[in-house]
Amino acid sequence: MRRLRFPILLAICALLSLAAQAQTNSSTSQLADKLVNTVLQVKPNQVVVINADPSNMTLVESLVTSLRKVGAFGIVDMGTNRMATMYFQQVPARFDSQAPKDQLALASVADAIVNIQYPSDPSAVKGVSAERLNATAKAFLPYTDYVLKRSIPTIGVGNGLMPSAVTANYFGVPQSQLTTLFWSGLNADYTAIHRDGSALFNSATHARSVRIRSSNGTNLTFRAVAAMGLINDGVVSGADRKKGGVAVQKQLPAGDVYLIPQAGSANGTLVFGTVNFNGVDVNGMTFVFKNGKVTSMHAANGSAEVAKFYTTGSAGRDELGWVDIGVNRSMTVPAGKWGPGPSMASGYISAGIGGNVPNGGTNRSTFAFASNVPNGTVTVDTKTVVNAGQLASTL
Repeated sequence: MRRLRFPILLAICALLSLAAQAQTNSSTSQLADKLVNTVLQVKPNQVVVINADPSNMTLVESLVTSLRKVGAFGIVDMGTNRMATMYFQQVPARFDSQAPKDQLALASVADAIVNIQYPSDPSAVKGVSAERLNATAKAFLPYTDYVLKRSIPTIGVGNGLMPSAVTANYFGVPQSQLTTLFWSGLNADYTAIHRDGSALFNSATHARSVRIRSSNGTNLTFRAVAAMGLINDGVVSGADRKKGGVAVQKQLPAGDVYLIPQAGSANGTLVFGTVNFNGVDVNGMTFVFKNGKVTSMHAANGSAEVAKFYTTGSAGRDELGWVDIGVNRSMTVPAGKWGPGPSMASGYISAGIGGNVPNGGTNRSTFAFASNVPNGTVTVDTKTVVNAGQLASTL
């Protein structure tokens, strides 16, 4: 799920790191060349802003070198989890509402932006007040607006899955499994991803109804908006550049199909899988919708943490923000506490409540909660496109 930049994102989405064993010279050089030549198709004299942290330095070095090989330039901006912790410990709250002038300045000279995700440590913002996190989230909206208005191609490397010991422990899987999952998704057939993603998106956005069911109690229907949403096929094409806006926002590994619910159309019950929300494990978070609005919410545990942020969130917090269906057939997800993790994997279903601007919508709420629907089934009108977590062979 596509996201913004330090420090706010640590409260909203997982930013994870490339494992040292995965950062071999050959693998990072190949990835860097792919980003420059295939994904972004960088031209001479262009400037690419690279957001990363020190644990990703091998990839940063390869990327800067790949840019210079085509006559382009890289500007590196570093951030860390410790910076996020120190911010909320030492910076007065009165500065939370300041727009990020540093990021806006970098974006003003950028022909493209690459966000290399770094190790997520939910404890970095654990205990921070909902008011402060919502204030910093609101302050960051001008940056999001500016990047979308200028249609700056932005690539998120990791898409929530960058391998590391911290990330593997977070998901409850061996690091070797996470590494295999990440690289298999990265090396997928991008033509097939585009084909399947386009077919699913077109059928869902022209359907009368999309229905999600699961044995965990999920039974939700909504209607997708044809003019909104996003197909994350991993390549910024000429057609994407012509559309601009969110069309030039991509994530790697690719394979997400984001559907934006029509206002007032969501009805039923949505039950999420386990997810760590601001340092607190939330199990079975359940939202009940009627005519597009949340009428009740509860969880087996952790609901109080979500409720704090929901209460202080801005307008739109009570709406189904987006639904994401994965179409990357190169990825097989092992058992684990994944939450919204491998959202791009074939047949994986995730969803979010509240803000959805980075996903192709217009909901600007500072509240955002997301996780997966385990082993879900999705029907588009009468056609089943996902059956108990398995993507249909033809879409």
